[in-house]
Amino acid sequence: MVRGSISAMEDNMMISRMMLSACNLAAMLPGGVSCFRKRMHEYEEFSKKKDKMKASVAAMKKEIDRFAEKEKAWVMKKKAFLEEKEGLKDSLAQVTSDNQWLIEHGFQQVVTYLIHSAEFNSTLGDVYTKLLNHGKHLGFIACYKAYESGQSQDQSSFYQPQALVTFK
Repeated sequence: MVRGSISAMEDNMMISRMMLSACNLAAMLPGGVSCFRKRMHEYEEFSKKKDKMKASVAAMKKEIDRFAEKEKAWVMKKKAFLEEKEGLKDSLAQVTSDNQWLIEHGFQQVVTYLIHSAEFNSTLGDVYTKLLNHGKHLGFIACYKAYESGQSQDQSSFYQPQALVTFK
């Protein structure tokens, strides 16, 4: 259609239209160039923003991956802690059982071993003998003081002739 209209035009008419178009184009060219530059500048800024956003998204993805790895490690640590906790519960049950046995049977055996021990019995005998001697000494002192004050031996609370049978 354009070919047909161009071929149907006269040469002068065609030249005049071309000149008019060139003039219009020349008149529009400075405004078009500044508009084109403005749009190119906007495109470059948009492209920079787009690149920054891509870099930001990539950084965020790396951060997400890093957090996922940390979370995975924490889950593994939590699982290990729970397993250790269960192991400690078993150990606690064993220790509790051992303590109960020690209280119920262990101390009884220790006391039994001590009672039948020659070292313990000799030491206990020495203490018992010293205690008796000390008691006798205190009794003699009390009786002597009572005698000095004029009391008879039978009136003293320390005089117990049947005690001799007990300590033989």
